[in-house]
This record gives sequence, structure tokens and C-alpha cells, in this order.
Amino acid sequence: MNKRKLKRVMKQESVVKRRVWKLKNGDMRKRFEERVEELVNFEAPDMWDSYKNGVVKACDEVCGRKMEGFGVSEENQGKI
Repeated sequence: MNKRKLKRVMKQESVVKRRVWKLKNGDMRKRFEERVEELVNFEAPDMWDSYKNGVVKACDEVCGRKMEGFGVSEENQGKI
């Protein structure tokens, strides 16, 4: 009897990546810095949380995001 070994294939989860490499462009960096200044409140009781959320939100708005992984098509990337 010939028994075949079955390979277990793990599906890769979709990963959302922020396009931070766009910050090399001077105009994008300037827009990012201005947006961070608007969003971050240094007088907040939890300053670190305010800073983190402000930087992430500014990066999403200015640079955009990209989805990679299993089952991600090119037309779905812009909808993230």
C-alpha cells in the first residue's frame, strides 16, 4: 500500500501595512507632520495614547495602507 504524505498548508492571514516609505517624499512628509500636529494633544492625561493614535491616524490619512496576504486582490487593496 502506498500512503501519500499530506502536507498541511497554513493560510496566511491578511496583513495591513502602512505605506510609510512614502514619507521619503518631502511633500508627503510635510503633510504628515502638519496632520500629526493637528491630531496629537500633548495636554491629554494619557499623552502616549494620544501620540500613538494621532501618528497612526495621520499615517493612514496621508500615506494610505496596503493589504497583503492570502486572497487579497489588487482591486481590494484600495478599499482598506
